[in-house]
Amino acid sequence: MLVWLPDLQLLMHNAAALLKQGGKLFLYDLHPFLHLLDYADPARLQSGADYFRKDPEECHGLDYIGGREYEASPNYQFSVRLGDLLGGIAGSGMKLETFVEFEHCMYPHFPQMVQRDDGLYYMPDHPKQARFPMMMLVTAVKI
Repeated sequence: MLVWLPDLQLLMHNAAALLKQGGKLFLYDLHPFLHLLDYADPARLQSGADYFRKDPEECHGLDYIGGREYEASPNYQFSVRLGDLLGGIAGSGMKLETFVEFEHCMYPHFPQMVQRDDGLYYMPDHPKQARFPMMMLVTAVKI
């Protein structure tokens, strides 16, 4: 998960260094927009969620799948900005091939999500429920 990495531009530089010419990078991760939504009510933007935050956020034990908190040493998460990710690709000797946004998640990020036959989690269908990106797929090729 990208939130655990403090420097996405450095990540893309290192990824490019490991690829030979024509080699491909595939990155499937949470969409940064997801972190701006209120966990209890995804129809509301979180107050205090800062897309441009530079310093890490200290987090404690939280089970991503079950949403249960547990005692653990702190970990630190960083803000994921699309500009850093895509700019890192552009500055690393790779060329962006695709950027795809999905309305599903790999796990029930929000309590009301439902698992469908494809094994992925979606918000319940509701005519007044806004749809938003939850996952993204980025592919790049080393030039």
